[in-house]
Amino acid sequence: MQGWLVAQSSRGTFVADDLPDFAPIAPINPPSSRPPKREIIATRMLNISDGTPDPRLVPRSELIRAFRHALGTPAFLSGASYVDPRGTTELRIALAETFFDARGVSISPDEIMITHGSQMGLFLAASALLKPSDVIAVENPGYPYAWAAFRATGAKIIGIPVDEDGIDVEKLAIIAEETPALQAVYVTPHHQYPTTVTLGMGRRLRLLEIARQHNLTLIEDDYDHEYRFDSKPILPLVARAYHQQPFIHLGPFSKLLAPTIRLGYVIAPPDIMARMMAYRESIDRQGDIPLELALASMIENGDLGRHSRKSAARLCG
Repeated sequence: MQGWLVAQSSRGTFVADDLPDFAPIAPINPPSSRPPKREIIATRMLNISDGTPDPRLVPRSELIRAFRHALGTPAFLSGASYVDPRGTTELRIALAETFFDARGVSISPDEIMITHGSQMGLFLAASALLKPSDVIAVENPGYPYAWAAFRATGAKIIGIPVDEDGIDVEKLAIIAEETPALQAVYVTPHHQYPTTVTLGMGRRLRLLEIARQHNLTLIEDDYDHEYRFDSKPILPLVARAYHQQPFIHLGPFSKLLAPTIRLGYVIAPPDIMARMMAYRESIDRQGDIPLELALASMIENGDLGRHSRKSAARLCG
């Protein structure tokens, strides 16, 4: 080690008194004279899942008031046995009036069933309508939980392509000609799931025509009727065709209120409704009576309508 050690005769080797100059090696990460900054890690999660209403818009005070009213009604306090499997009369009457006023649908309360969400409605409708040898056409891409309900019956699913204008009705016409076992068509025309495209009037009329020609039951899932991104309201297909051809119309209340509000509805003609009632009684004798009465109260006093308009203005305005 040249310059570091000195050899002295008869004495040995020693460290030199004058060591050579050298530059110290700088550390890779020199220490800071200031305390290290604390790294800020965001803990809030952005929920981008689809179909979930904004919890900040939930009408809490109105729901509380409606539940208090429901728990004091004779229908809840009577202690009667199980109610109609279609749901409480109060809610079915309120919905029949609402559908006529807001959607142009003239129906009897007897043609409405209240369910634990629209998924239950899909399952009951599929069970009442389809058998293992049947085929049902669905939008592709489409709603996978509806497909699951249809497959549970043993029926076969055929996907119909969706483009920028909605379901390809001419492709459906070809499938209907080639598939004698085709029994039904499932559509989400207001906002196609998941593309959100609205089915135009021309295709709506053509869809109804194809269904009539081939005696197909139309299943319309109106899962977010209250929301639209322009000022023009669009009536559901059921308003044009319910009393003219086989038709099932269904939807949830969770999209308007909250995911925990597990209520939906199904509109169906008497023959299909009778089969749905039989299936309903085998798995669920009745629904959530207090919740149904509370919702009926919110419809009757206008709370639900006001909340619907407020939510639509906030989310779509």
